[in-house]
Amino acid sequence: MNKYSKKEVPKEPSSASSMMQQQYLQQRNVKTENTEVSNGLGVGFTNSPQFGSPNGHALVASLAVEKSEYHDIKSGPLSPNSCAVPLDSPLRISCLNPRAEALAEAHRGRVEAEATAYFESEIRKLEAKAQKLRAKAERQRMHEEAKALEARKREDVRAEQLLQNAEVKAEKILSKAREDAQRIKAHACEHTEKSIAEAHTRAERWKAEIEETKKKDLAEITERVHMMIAIGELPSAQHNKGVVTRMKQSWSCRP
Repeated sequence: MNKYSKKEVPKEPSSASSMMQQQYLQQRNVKTENTEVSNGLGVGFTNSPQFGSPNGHALVASLAVEKSEYHDIKSGPLSPNSCAVPLDSPLRISCLNPRAEALAEAHRGRVEAEATAYFESEIRKLEAKAQKLRAKAERQRMHEEAKALEARKREDVRAEQLLQNAEVKAEKILSKAREDAQRIKAHACEHTEKSIAEAHTRAERWKAEIEETKKKDLAEITERVHMMIAIGELPSAQHNKGVVTRMKQSWSCRP
């Protein structure tokens, strides 16, 4: 058996590329079945299990001979009396040289295997590229998230610093207000005490003046009474006024 007759069995593709590979193979099979050779028979027709055996090749040859007229792309139309296929026809090569057909089949299998391997390789490359891009996007997201958290942390520190500064300023303001309040209270207390002392001093002086005036008036009255008694004179109407009235009049007459 020829070593090229064995087809390479491709590995099962990954779950991400299995559907794409199946679609690719189905399209390729459809294209292969629709391809026509020069004798008017499809490649899929000759590659079927019925025509893959030697009897199948003989049947294909007989069908080609029975066809009275057909058009070949390279050699042109044959005469109606011709009983042979062209020498360079793939059908003649397939009928007369099974080894060549086996080699062609092996080549097709190799092409399919290599195409499948290439397809899987490209799929793996795409998946690797997508994975790399996803990892890059994830790194970018983590970087931006860390950056946002760092910015938030800086803003929190700034807010705390502002609050502390405000508290310090408020404490200074309160301390100054307390000092001002204490100073105002002390000044008010001092002024009050001074006013009270001055009022007390004025009251005492006024009382002393009253007592002095009283004593003076009393001495005058006593002297006048003694004089009136001595000369026998009656008191006039002016002397009938009260002592307080006379004292007020004496104060009002003072400059």
